[in-house]
Amino acid sequence: MGVKTTYVDLSGPGGASRLKAAMTPRTKLVMCESPTNPMMRICDLEALAATTHATTPGVYLMLERGTLFIGIQLNARRF
Repeated sequence: MGVKTTYVDLSGPGGASRLKAAMTPRTKLVMCESPTNPMMRICDLEALAATTHATTPGVYLMLERGTLFIGIQLNARRF
């Protein structure tokens, strides 16, 4: 089927730059888990979305949010 998978650590402040380096013109989907399981690392969702859509138009960003309510994660930097 020609599907290729690349695993990239998207957590932390360097996640978006690692994502950008891993993306190719053939990239169709970016899957992210935040917080990660079992390490509970947090991904910068805004940066990942901006990078995903700016690097290769038409790519989808899919989030598996695990156990943390999304509103808490998006507002975590305020605490």
